[in-house]
Amino acid sequence: MIPRRLSAAFATLRKGRLLFLFAFSVILPSLPLVYFASRTLQSIAAEPAQVAETVNGRLQALAGSLAAAAGQPALACLDALAHRARPGMPFVELADGIGQAERACAAIEGFFILDGDLRPVFPFPSPVEEWRIDIPIGGRTDERLVEFSRRMKAGSRREFIEGDPAGAVGEYEAAAADAGSAHARAVALAAAARCSMKAGRYAEAARIGREGLTGLSGDLLFGGLSLPLLVRYRTAAAERARGEASMAADILIGIMGGLADGGGAGSRREAAFYARMVRGEMEALAADDGLSPSQARAFEEAWRRWRRTDRTAALMEEMRQSLQADFRQILASRGGDRFRIMPGDGGTILACGLTALGGADAPVLLAVLLDGEALREEMLEALRASFDPGWDVSLTVTDGGGEIVLAEGDGPRSRFEARRPLGPALPLWTLSLAYRSDGPLLLGEVKERRTWLTYMALLASIVLLGLSVSYRSIRKDHEIARLKSDFVSRVSHELRTPLATIRAVGEMLELGAVSSREREKEYFSFITSESERLSRLIENVLDFSRIGAGKRTYQIRPVPLARTVAATVSAFRQYVTAEGFEINFRAAGDIGEVPADEDAVSQALINLMDNAVKFSRDDKTIWVELGRDGGEITLAVRDRGIGIDRKDLERIFSMFYRHDGAEGTARKGAGIGLSIVKSVAEAHGGRVEVRSVPGEGSTFTIVLPAR
Repeated sequence: MIPRRLSAAFATLRKGRLLFLFAFSVILPSLPLVYFASRTLQSIAAEPAQVAETVNGRLQALAGSLAAAAGQPALACLDALAHRARPGMPFVELADGIGQAERACAAIEGFFILDGDLRPVFPFPSPVEEWRIDIPIGGRTDERLVEFSRRMKAGSRREFIEGDPAGAVGEYEAAAADAGSAHARAVALAAAARCSMKAGRYAEAARIGREGLTGLSGDLLFGGLSLPLLVRYRTAAAERARGEASMAADILIGIMGGLADGGGAGSRREAAFYARMVRGEMEALAADDGLSPSQARAFEEAWRRWRRTDRTAALMEEMRQSLQADFRQILASRGGDRFRIMPGDGGTILACGLTALGGADAPVLLAVLLDGEALREEMLEALRASFDPGWDVSLTVTDGGGEIVLAEGDGPRSRFEARRPLGPALPLWTLSLAYRSDGPLLLGEVKERRTWLTYMALLASIVLLGLSVSYRSIRKDHEIARLKSDFVSRVSHELRTPLATIRAVGEMLELGAVSSREREKEYFSFITSESERLSRLIENVLDFSRIGAGKRTYQIRPVPLARTVAATVSAFRQYVTAEGFEINFRAAGDIGEVPADEDAVSQALINLMDNAVKFSRDDKTIWVELGRDGGEITLAVRDRGIGIDRKDLERIFSMFYRHDGAEGTARKGAGIGLSIVKSVAEAHGGRVEVRSVPGEGSTFTIVLPAR
């Protein structure tokens, strides 16, 4: 009656303790938490409109000024062009003016001009005339043209059919004498020079070539090629062939200079072809030491200018297609905008506008190429110079792909932000200004709210902590109660089983129901083994009780551990031999004396061997191995039993825990054996290690320090 009343009293106290803990750590902090939450929500809902208006106004003003600062490099280029590329200028003066603007604006890297039909005016203008022999059918015939045609055909027949280039020279020269125009004469003399080269008469070919250039002007095409360029190149080849390397180099440098200036060829493709041919000739002359240093420098300068002109022509061809609509819009504006910035191809930016060339009736489109990379760097540098790190804003510039290309200003950002495109030079780039949340305009506003949020977080943490502690206390009480109940049940069963066996055998012996002396000895053996089992269980329970109360003491002294282990194994072997188990013991090397509590180590070893017996099924062989590993002594018990799952390895040393695999074994145990083994090992300054594979067996190793 008294224990039952005490149990009820303790249950009441435990219940009162939990109620007090819940009220103190959950209910009481919840009241001010609700108050602060309501005040904070009211503050967020009623944010002063004046602060937001002030912040937004400041951001918009700064964004406008910074965008204007970023646009200054592009405006400087437009201003330089407007002052130096005026309408009505002759082309030579216009090109010189753009060159002067380039010195004022480093981003300028070239220009091209298109007419009203978007045909090239510069570089490599579209040919205005292609000369051909055209004898009209019917009507009045020009006798000189007929004679010229006859002579040209005769020369062609002797050159290509009869294979007589020397004889063809005379026919072509006669045709040149009968030519009615400078163009016809140039065509005939070009053919004569070609035949002279074939015939190996290089001096004659050079003389005829120079005569062919006399009186020839303009970009005349013959057979789809620029006739003046063809004649000059052949003249240079003739001079080189007859040993006049310096004269040939001067002609070639002149050809390259003309190509670099955007003229001399009827198209970019033809210009590129002759540029490669001229460079090959110059390299051959240089290899033969036929170039003077001044000629080499002049050619390299012309080649450098040609590369730039070639890139300009390539961009012009691309942009005539990709920007056709924009170009036609500028042409239709009739000069409303002097110059307009627009993105081009190949990473360039264009400054486009209408202009009028001297002597031309219709306006043309002037497109100045700006180095996009250089201009972008100038714009970003202007932004950096205009931004003050002391401002309470953060600056970010992103490109068209969303990548950040510039970031200025540190600190946390607020929800206030202003955006501006960096057009017209960079229409896809965006300038973003974000007000810092620690700026003076917001600090005063958020300080009180931050304090309230801190209180809320603190109170919420207290509430959560109280809930957690209450939950863990309740769960722990329930778990301990369950474990104790299971433990008592298992221990009662473990005690009842050997007692029942001893009682049954004793009654049989008392009644004399034994048929032979051998049978009597077997019954006495049962009584002895079950008594030992009962003693071990009681000893484990007592040890566990002392360990839990902190009263277990150990007598650590030098012990001949090999002899102790051998004696323990021998005694335990007698106990399990009748059940068919075989226990093998092996000591590796001289272990010597080890500081240990002999009884505690022996009990731990018995617990490990008893576990091995419990969880072994078909294979009833158990190995006990004692060895030394460096400064440590290892005592291992290995079996080929049912093994342990990986998920159970960390829990098997906990008090009252029983492995699930024990459900199918004859002996179930109380769940405290491995806990005692761990306590003994740790009391000696050591540890317990376990390796196990389900279905293959387990190895438990007690590791003790050697000294």
